[in-house]
Amino acid sequence: MANINVIDPEGDVILTCGETEFQVSSKVLSLASPVFKALFSPSFAEGQATSSKASRIQLHDDNAESMRFMCAVLHHKCTLANGIGLERLERLAVVTDKYDCVRAMYYWARCEINNAKHTKEPSRLLWPAYAFGNSQFFNSLTKFMVLNLPNDGKAQSASAKYGIPEEIENHLPEGVLETIFIVEREVKRELQIQIEQIISPIAEKRTTGDFILGSDDVLFSHCDCISISSLINGLSRQGLWPLTSAVHRLSISMLCKKLEACDFGLASRITKPKKCSRCPVNVAAKVAKTRDLATTKFEGLCLDCIKNPGKTPEQRLQCRVPHQNFRGLPRQLPVSEE
Repeated sequence: MANINVIDPEGDVILTCGETEFQVSSKVLSLASPVFKALFSPSFAEGQATSSKASRIQLHDDNAESMRFMCAVLHHKCTLANGIGLERLERLAVVTDKYDCVRAMYYWARCEINNAKHTKEPSRLLWPAYAFGNSQFFNSLTKFMVLNLPNDGKAQSASAKYGIPEEIENHLPEGVLETIFIVEREVKRELQIQIEQIISPIAEKRTTGDFILGSDDVLFSHCDCISISSLINGLSRQGLWPLTSAVHRLSISMLCKKLEACDFGLASRITKPKKCSRCPVNVAAKVAKTRDLATTKFEGLCLDCIKNPGKTPEQRLQCRVPHQNFRGLPRQLPVSEE
């Protein structure tokens, strides 16, 4: 015998999910979901029986626990104080999306997402944020994923890196994870190029004891500026050398943090150093500029633009996270902006 969960004692419908049943109000579900409204209408076979009390309707391929949570929330009967947990939230988002009752679930789901935001697997909140339409959190999360998730050295794809289960990932629009993955690689590539441009002029300096020879072989007095050895030592102490390995391994935010912590020698401490013709103007300032560019280049994806592509610049200003530049998926990029 199926286990009956009485959500509404006066409910006129019993929903059946496998071996589990829920007694609910068809009126409550119809107000929350156009899918349920159609399901209970006389034109559908499932709705033919709703004229009699507590008629049974079979729901196929739905997770019983997720259906119970959704019906309980819609009937104002959900009493979990500490949240439902990350995996349940992912599955609940699937059912909510299927029955198109996001609007009715929105504020409850926003609280659940907020309860789960300190998880060790933040990328798994991407689907709930997308499904429940939490545009602000979706935008912040996509930027967080680009800047803060390290590479374990094994992940060669977006799916492997972010650890989202395949059955959940399939519900995300094609290209969301790939866009985040590609943006991270591009920002890292530019970050490495900027660091190498700082290193290159220092590496070209030639030293002889306490003296430095310029490119024109004119002898200069002792140079107080940073040398290639002090720069590499500074990078090494922070685990940033070899540079290519560090860029691949560390997250962008950690790379920037370690760059900021580097002691690059006298150049960052002397206001008016003696310098040779090959010395950079100001290593510390260049590092700070490189850090700022890396952390601000990607502004996060816009949920409204992804769900409603093809917006004009004026229409983008009406997005819940206003922006001027295109922030959807590359495949959605308007022809005039390629």
